[in-house]
Amino acid sequence: LSAILFIDVQAQDSRGKISGLLMSEKKKSISAVITIKSLKDSTFIKTTVSDATGIFYFENLPVATYLVSVKAIGFQTVDVKIEISATQLSVDKTLLLTEENINLGSVNISGKKPLIERFSDKTVMNLENSIVASGNTALEVLAKMPGVSVNQDGIINVKGKSGVNVLIDGKTTYLSAEQLVTRLRSLSSSELKSIELITNPSAKYDAEGNAGVINLKLKKNTGFGTNGNLDLGFGYGKNPKSNAGISLNHRNKNFNIFGNLAHNNNKYQEDLDINRITNNGISNTFFHQYNTQIRSSHNNNYKAGIDYFINEKNTIGFLTSGYFNNGHEKSNGITDIGTSFI
Repeated sequence: LSAILFIDVQAQDSRGKISGLLMSEKKKSISAVITIKSLKDSTFIKTTVSDATGIFYFENLPVATYLVSVKAIGFQTVDVKIEISATQLSVDKTLLLTEENINLGSVNISGKKPLIERFSDKTVMNLENSIVASGNTALEVLAKMPGVSVNQDGIINVKGKSGVNVLIDGKTTYLSAEQLVTRLRSLSSSELKSIELITNPSAKYDAEGNAGVINLKLKKNTGFGTNGNLDLGFGYGKNPKSNAGISLNHRNKNFNIFGNLAHNNNKYQEDLDINRITNNGISNTFFHQYNTQIRSSHNNNYKAGIDYFINEKNTIGFLTSGYFNNGHEKSNGITDIGTSFI
């Protein structure tokens, strides 16, 4: 008895890559910030920075049409539409940037940090007043940072390497990989001030992060008096998502008392479509399997503390924080067996 098995897997999670080279009209390489959005609904996907030779890339992109925007100081912004399809999962582009003509007249100076800043020792994503921080978890925002990828299990990789040391406000979390994923999924992006990516950490950082160090810097209120903030968000793609959070702060010359509570709901869906053909030496048997898996998560996190200002350089304080989450998975599948796929 012999059998031949043919498998044709067609899944909606086929992944592609967009890469490119940035050049000026004088054929010189350009360093720029590149962002990618969904052309369908303008959803922000990810951002990156080109290297010293002008090369950039986005990986792990699902089949779709995207809008790629390139911004560089002294050059006009370039927007280009790029499609990733099942027949073309890799697209490479050379983009020419035109120098911007600046007419000097009256000058108004305003200060606003860019979304991405590059320093000699680190890359910083500034999240305050950024649309990137709206309605996402800390883990989802991390996946949008240049050089960082997050798989479906929440494992963080930096430039393809695992073993990342994640700090919160410069302090080690001392959490297992599974606990860290849960913590980041429960931490609302609205609580983040910025994210620092350090790919070549100095000796002051724990040596366990062989792929680099990611430091999540939380927002702090430095104003005197009593104030608070309420965040509400809702979104709908294939499935709905929502978030809510409240923070309160009271500060005077000697004390700072603060606390916040955040909640978010997320629903993720994966579709799998498989065709199989088996042969028993006499005839073919056709199998068509379709499976839908839906995962729902409900995440909550809290933080409360008090600081006492001994003097301008010394502070003593108490802080408690934690999270409580729940979720479930539901999978529905059907398999058709017959003499053909029709």
